[in-house]
Amino acid sequence: NVAISTNVLGQARYSSGDYGCGGHPEAVLIQDNDVFFVDESRQAVMRLGGEQLAPISEKNMSSFFEDFFKAGHAKYVSGYDPRISTYFITGYGGTVDGYEPQTVGYDVARGVWQSKYSFTPDVYANQNNMLYSAKYTSGNNIFWRHDSATRNNFYGTAANSEVEMVSKTSPSRVKVYNAVSYEGDSALWEMNPGAKTDLGQTSGTITSWSEKEGSYYASMPRNTSTGAFGSITEDFFVGTLSSTSDTFNYKSSLRLSRIGLPTVSGPPTGISVKVNENANEILSVNTSTDVIQFASNLQEGDVGQDCTISVTRDLTKSTEDVMRGHYAKIKLTNSSNAKHELYCINTHITDSKSHHPLGQQ
Repeated sequence: NVAISTNVLGQARYSSGDYGCGGHPEAVLIQDNDVFFVDESRQAVMRLGGEQLAPISEKNMSSFFEDFFKAGHAKYVSGYDPRISTYFITGYGGTVDGYEPQTVGYDVARGVWQSKYSFTPDVYANQNNMLYSAKYTSGNNIFWRHDSATRNNFYGTAANSEVEMVSKTSPSRVKVYNAVSYEGDSALWEMNPGAKTDLGQTSGTITSWSEKEGSYYASMPRNTSTGAFGSITEDFFVGTLSSTSDTFNYKSSLRLSRIGLPTVSGPPTGISVKVNENANEILSVNTSTDVIQFASNLQEGDVGQDCTISVTRDLTKSTEDVMRGHYAKIKLTNSSNAKHELYCINTHITDSKSHHPLGQQ
């Protein structure tokens, strides 16, 4: 009678919200009193618990999951580690170029997405309160027990542990990054590759640290990248300019050595010049005779009148420059197979002397 009954066994319960697993039943995970599933059409990861249905993908991760679901994954697999109360979701088989399998973890106890992970298994399973996962590799199903004492070696493939942070205190200020430190239990972390700033700089690497009071310190290496990163325009008042006997040469009424006008020799590269808003080109500046040679005659109204020369120069990155910017990305890596803990990453910063934010409107 029970087998052929069309009646609901027990009292029916309903949850608000128009969500469902759609074409991905493999993504449904039942753990204790919780149900997790993926609604790809609504770009949501859902949790049903305590008779409440909630889109946990919206917890400070909306932009990430927009990209996660844009990949058009063929399947989603999930697992739960009861030791650390963490739910894992892995997207597989992206149909969009450039998208790779991805795994992220949700801390159920704290209600936060805590990290991305390098393991991307084909299946998860729980046995005796322990999380296992397996990956089909080269004709073999390789299983991984997620409390293994061997670190950085998922499914027999060596990989680094990576932690990346963004140092962005007072993001409107341009800061000089003098040093970096971290709090942990070993000196085996490395800053490799180097730190990067929003001004296009990349620092050298850090492979050794000085231990002080249980923390590890190192000076920030200087910039290693080259090339241009924007431009700067400077105005120079040169007094009155008068013609000389030499074509295109004009003598200034001021001492050019004192106003900082860039000295060039031959056709300049990476700069453009305007004299009272009229385009021209400076070929040379003689600070001993206070004569400026232009590529062509000045406009008639500029001779014998007060003149301002605006010089726009390309900014180039120097390998002697300190690391500076509104923010810096710092990544620490560790290739050890032993357990190491990392608690905090710190930077020592000072204001750039070239930056003057106060008083601007």
